[in-house]
Amino acid sequence: MYVILDSTDNSVTLSKKLAKALDIGEDRGACFIFMFSVKGENTFGLKRVPASFAKKTECGLVSYNTDLKSFGFITNCPTVNYMVYRGLKENVKLKVTKEILSDGSHFFKIKN
Repeated sequence: MYVILDSTDNSVTLSKKLAKALDIGEDRGACFIFMFSVKGENTFGLKRVPASFAKKTECGLVSYNTDLKSFGFITNCPTVNYMVYRGLKENVKLKVTKEILSDGSHFFKIKN
């Protein structure tokens, strides 16, 4: 699983495996992704969230690019530029791992 970060337009492209793990498909309705800084680490995470949560904070709305046959979204907070500034590599494919939290929920951590 991986993401491609593009600081020229603050976009995040999801690999097919990651889109599947996030339960995203062409036939699904709107899907929101929350991106955040991982506490105590110099990296970021992402998590699919319900629309009710997305209305209260800044989240990316996933869309399907028919030309590229991939899913992606624009992230405005944090921006990809900020993530690069904080130390992530620019405009490259970065590995993503599924992390389980103590309450049984999970998120996907971007590896640098």
